[in-house]
Amino acid sequence: MNNSSIKKTFRKIFQLEELALLLALIVLCAVMSILTPTFVSKTNVLNILRQVSMNAITGYGIAMLMLLGEIDLSTGSAQALVAIVAVSILNATQSPFLAIVCGLLFGAFLGLVIGFLTVKLKLISFIVTLGMQTILRGAAMVVTNAQSIRIQVPGYGNLGTGYFLGIPIPVILMIVLFFVVNYVLTKTSFGRQIFAIGGNREAAKLAGLKVDRVRFIVFIISGMLTALSAMILSGRLDSAQPNAGIGFETKVISAVVLGGVSMSGGRGKLTGVMIGMLLLGVLSNGLTLLQVSSFWQDICTGAITILAVYIDATRRASAARKLNQSAITTK
Repeated sequence: MNNSSIKKTFRKIFQLEELALLLALIVLCAVMSILTPTFVSKTNVLNILRQVSMNAITGYGIAMLMLLGEIDLSTGSAQALVAIVAVSILNATQSPFLAIVCGLLFGAFLGLVIGFLTVKLKLISFIVTLGMQTILRGAAMVVTNAQSIRIQVPGYGNLGTGYFLGIPIPVILMIVLFFVVNYVLTKTSFGRQIFAIGGNREAAKLAGLKVDRVRFIVFIISGMLTALSAMILSGRLDSAQPNAGIGFETKVISAVVLGGVSMSGGRGKLTGVMIGMLLLGVLSNGLTLLQVSSFWQDICTGAITILAVYIDATRRASAARKLNQSAITTK
């Protein structure tokens, strides 16, 4: 079997996985619509999409990191601290535009710090971001004295609650960013470098790729996307809350892995990530409508996380076996 045949086989496998995930989403929607008729109402559908948008926007950055073989466990805490910074600047300057710009820049700064610790100091991103998770949450509590900060300026909240042509602004941002990030990953040399580095970092270095620079850039992009989701959340809540985003990273990572992105890097598609986000969003919304306790919802989220990791491990083992069999056949 030649290289082109191997590539075609892998494409078929990924397409089948996405099709199965999409089928699961359709079945789940059908079940929820039967169990609770309000599920299919326009208001509820828009509510699901608005909720999913925050996870998806951050998830695009997490997917890029995971394609590199990296991870970020600090997004929930970063969400809280970025919102605090943005809303504080908003109330001080009375400028929603300046607050949003500063929020994005602060998110980029956090990504830069994580990138420096991971890339330059050669620390493991899992450990770095686990530590940052605690640091950022503590900073959010210290800065606010564990009190929420109310938004005092109109206009900023539209980022989370506004509509354009009847569509929630967060949903529009989610869709636009999906096409932008997907284009970058599939149609640009930068995207190809991400896959190459995630597939084999040492080989990428030997091929002349600027591995450290790409990793730095992706950490910064991920930080900015997390910052955007943070400001959307604060707009929805009409405040910045130091305890916002608790457990957020678990939901996002679960959806990304469930969507087919390998935790070892180098494999995955953004379309799968989007379907994974919608699947978890529909499940969470349906359980809420059915008045299932939030504690049971947490149990479900944890179980799905374990299931997603198991699926990823199975997928990697299957891919490795197929690759070995192809190599043997070629010989």
